Amino acid sequence: MRFKWGKNLKLLIVVTILVTFLTGCWDSEELNTLAITGVIGIEKTNNKVNLIMEVYNPVASGGKDTQQGEAAKYIQSNGESFFDAIRNLTIVFDKKIFFAHTKEMIICEDTARKGFIDLLDLWGRQHQPWPNTYLLISKGSKPADIIGGKSGIETTSANYIEDLITNSSKNTGKTVITNVTDFLRDYYGNGSGAVGVISKQKKMGVSGGKNTEYELVTEGAAIFSGQKLVGFLDGTETRAMNFATGKIKSAIIVSPTLDNQGINSVEVIRTENKINAYIEGNQILFTLDIKIMGTLAEETGSIDTDKNPEIIKTIANRNSEVVKKEVEDVIKKAQEEYKTDIFGFGHALHSKYPKQWKNIKGDWNYLFSLSEVRVTVNTEIENIGLLSSPLLTRR
Repeated sequence: MRFKWGKNLKLLIVVTILVTFLTGCWDSEELNTLAITGVIGIEKTNNKVNLIMEVYNPVASGGKDTQQGEAAKYIQSNGESFFDAIRNLTIVFDKKIFFAHTKEMIICEDTARKGFIDLLDLWGRQHQPWPNTYLLISKGSKPADIIGGKSGIETTSANYIEDLITNSSKNTGKTVITNVTDFLRDYYGNGSGAVGVISKQKKMGVSGGKNTEYELVTEGAAIFSGQKLVGFLDGTETRAMNFATGKIKSAIIVSPTLDNQGINSVEVIRTENKINAYIEGNQILFTLDIKIMGTLAEETGSIDTDKNPEIIKTIANRNSEVVKKEVEDVIKKAQEEYKTDIFGFGHALHSKYPKQWKNIKGDWNYLFSLSEVRVTVNTEIENIGLLSSPLLTRR
């Protein structure tokens, strides 16, 4: 019988292709052997790295029936290094830690003041950790006091903290969102940056029938010079910094009415900013132009805006004055108190004067503290809502 090479060769190729789909990964791990980490807290004390982690309970958090157990477990360990502390967790916990889905890394304030770039080596070197993990500094509290605390609807700290920082950033501008990659880029760039903050504060009331004493707050920013924490900004200062860097998504700016009997609330819809750099002799000068587009969300005075359309322009000007002062104040604080460029002025100078930058980049933070910054803010109110005049003028 004659052997049919063509037909059998085709069959061999098909079988070979199908066999490749039957192979498995040599280093694969089953889900039931892993502890998926949502948030990790780190503190260095007495040459030891102390860890606290939230790990998901797949039975409780995977379905609607939460009667089967808590949504997460909280575990702690310590070691000579970050990796050593992680492996030591297997002494006290029955699963292997899995970092690919870690949402937040919280660094203790005391550790951040001493510098923690060494702790990020593992995060950048290993394939499993996610480089876009949010980075937060625990202000006034240890990470162990933060992780596990929540007063919202989410059942895990990781999801709760993520919602806090994203919602605050989108709606108030009083929060900074920074991940591990952002921090390393700033560290290896101009050596300065701002990192998100998380802290505890006493609750003002009772939530959900449970008299929980404290709640978590993500307002403000942690300021770094190099790898060390040098200070903090409050919520208003953080919002001003975000205006200066063009990172405002939305915010509410409050100013007094013309009769000083009420307030104007302008909702910021979008912003534009532009930085120009100039070298004039031995002086470095920057101009920062900020344009705000917004809507009049609230006006509680007694002056009828419907009868005098120019009042809308006056409200816009007052809004600009408030933002201008806040931005000037936070720039002054960064220059005089922290001597740290957290706004990106150095990038603008580098882009325009690359040759001169080579000679001054090593002393940039000092030179920034001596630089002049001129701020201009213009506001356009595009909409005044459903009311053409304040309610107080209708009686």
